[in-house]
Amino acid sequence: SHFAMGSIHKPMGLLLQICEGSSHPYDMDHMPEDIELALACDVSDMTDNNLTGDGWSMKSMAAELCMHLARRIDAGNAARERLIDRGIMMATVAQQRVKASNGMVKHILAYEANRDIHKALLLLANE
Repeated sequence: SHFAMGSIHKPMGLLLQICEGSSHPYDMDHMPEDIELALACDVSDMTDNNLTGDGWSMKSMAAELCMHLARRIDAGNAARERLIDRGIMMATVAQQRVKASNGMVKHILAYEANRDIHKALLLLANE
């Protein structure tokens, strides 16, 4: 379990640095590497299911990272579009994980955390 959590460290650190309100300014010089990290960020389904049961999803974190990076890139840029597409895909998987087969929400905290990220990414896609 500890080994699986190691894959979360670098993307989580970047997310904490890039999200609005961070006390450390984001260094745009690292944008190309950070985009690649965001596009590749993922964990096994088993790890994500374990985290989702505790009220948080790695898929949702990856979607949020894509969202924050995409917001820093001009509309029409191919990298922005890839980030938005990847973010929507990850947020969609996260949304599916928090619901039972009958559509009822089974992990309310994870659902609420992901819902706004998913909506924001859909809005970015329409800009």
